Amino acid sequence: MEPFDEVEECLNETRQTVKTAIQEGEIDYNLYVNDIDAHWDAKDRAYLAKKKRQALIINKITPLIRALTGYEKRNRKAITVKPITEDDLPIAQQYSKIIASILGEMGYSTLSDIFATSVKTGISYAAIFPSYEKDPLDGDIVLTRVPFQNIVFDPTIQRKDFSDCDYLIREELFTLDTAKMLFPNKADDIERASKNQSILTSHIDNLTRPRVYLVEFWKREYKPVDFVVDPQTGMLTQWQGTNKLLKELKKETGMITIKKVVPVLSYSIFCNKTLLYKTTNPYGHADYPYIPFFCYFDPEVKNWEYKLQGIIRALRDPQKQINKSRSQFLDILATQIHTGIITETDAVQNPEVLKEAGQGKVIEVRPGARWEQIQSPRMPIEFLNLAEIYKADMQYTSNIHEDMLGLPIKGNEPAILHQVRTAQALTALQEVFDNYILGKKLVGKQLVKLIQKIFSPQKVIRMIGEQPAPRFYDIDVSQSDIQIAEAIITDTQRNLYFRELMDLRQAGFDIPLQWVLRYMDLPDKEQFIKFIEKQQGIALQEQRKQQQMTILGALSEAKLNLAKAMKELAKAQVLPHEAITKRVAKWGLSRR
Repeated sequence: MEPFDEVEECLNETRQTVKTAIQEGEIDYNLYVNDIDAHWDAKDRAYLAKKKRQALIINKITPLIRALTGYEKRNRKAITVKPITEDDLPIAQQYSKIIASILGEMGYSTLSDIFATSVKTGISYAAIFPSYEKDPLDGDIVLTRVPFQNIVFDPTIQRKDFSDCDYLIREELFTLDTAKMLFPNKADDIERASKNQSILTSHIDNLTRPRVYLVEFWKREYKPVDFVVDPQTGMLTQWQGTNKLLKELKKETGMITIKKVVPVLSYSIFCNKTLLYKTTNPYGHADYPYIPFFCYFDPEVKNWEYKLQGIIRALRDPQKQINKSRSQFLDILATQIHTGIITETDAVQNPEVLKEAGQGKVIEVRPGARWEQIQSPRMPIEFLNLAEIYKADMQYTSNIHEDMLGLPIKGNEPAILHQVRTAQALTALQEVFDNYILGKKLVGKQLVKLIQKIFSPQKVIRMIGEQPAPRFYDIDVSQSDIQIAEAIITDTQRNLYFRELMDLRQAGFDIPLQWVLRYMDLPDKEQFIKFIEKQQGIALQEQRKQQQMTILGALSEAKLNLAKAMKELAKAQVLPHEAITKRVAKWGLSRR
């Protein structure tokens, strides 16, 4: 079998499945961007053109989608690493700091764009790969977005993390010079493939510079590999050396090994069916570098037209009905005579005067020497009712309500009712956000794997100013050592630490304010800290002064009370016992 034959077999398998979902997603996206071919059928447009009427687009979809994507941007969460046990806390904190550094500049904006595409079309992809453009030695980790039309995958999948996906195909357009630079030993083959046709999309590129489509074919395979058994803990570690060295070590040390079948990712690149490059596990792990973000995915559905959907899919019919009704409504208004005069011939001496009375019509009838004003027709109440019905349909179908749009509270509606409705709207969209969170967790796991594979200890020190913690390169993110979670988003790891310190202070921990301010990004921070310390010093002096005044006042009052008590005792020698008791009690002596 030729190398590309297997790719063609997989493409044929996706033609009536995944590609169907992609085509439906393109229609949904075109509805969002006001493409008239998506909003109006060709037959309806031809009918309107024949009647000299406009095919109006009153787009109700775009504001709803922007409300949802705006809500996600306003409530963004960072990707962080949490330890399962306290022993893994240092490692988890270091991973969190590095991830914050990788995603800090553009990463979270890219994730928001991926979320926006998924709710429109049903699916979107994040790509994670190393780049050695800025750091040729250790490299950097790049997160980017891949157009949903450029990838097809195994249509038998049941899991949203692609863990049961047998293959994945991606197509990308390169300039001819870039493709030759990437594969200089295949420059002649690439030159012959200039302006080759796309295998995934039907789009025609009207670009002047010569370009070529490169096809990536990723396939999950399984093969047996050797694992070394730790005699003390019984843990297994995959052997990374040669078979010859393994045999020598087993003979000399009695090392115990076992074979296990593990997944391996085969990676091939083609240009016009010509193989340019092939390898296995190019990034050091067996996970696809393209991470799916689903909106709605129902594996039980057989028809891919409905198996994979975005929010817009259910809004198609209401949106088209809105366009048709508004077009009909405006046509009725435009064809009716709203103002004018009905007059009999020669009813006035100068008929031209009637025609100068505004935008109305002048209608002449048989003579009889009379004329009257045309009354404006009443607005059909049905159209007004339909407008409200269609509005309710859009919101009910999408589960995106006015509360999420930021609209003001109506009338005297209690604020608590507004909050309850917002919570209900978000509950209805919980599946969408759960799928988004799953995608972000998959991104976090793959980031940790790449950090372990390509970042040297020196790179880690440059990024976070710390030596890698013990087991930094050995911990398995797929096991139960650490887990990926969401946290409050910050621009830098210093801001993340600042927020954590503030949370601890609010929780009641006695953390000095000066320590918190050290990690606060503030202009003239040092002068501000000195000012705070000065103010605290002045406040402390005032507090001590008040305490001293209180103590001196208490001593003076005690001396005065003692003097009065002694005076009363002196008088007690000549007073009856009852009077003595009353005098002593009066000055509080009996309570001492």
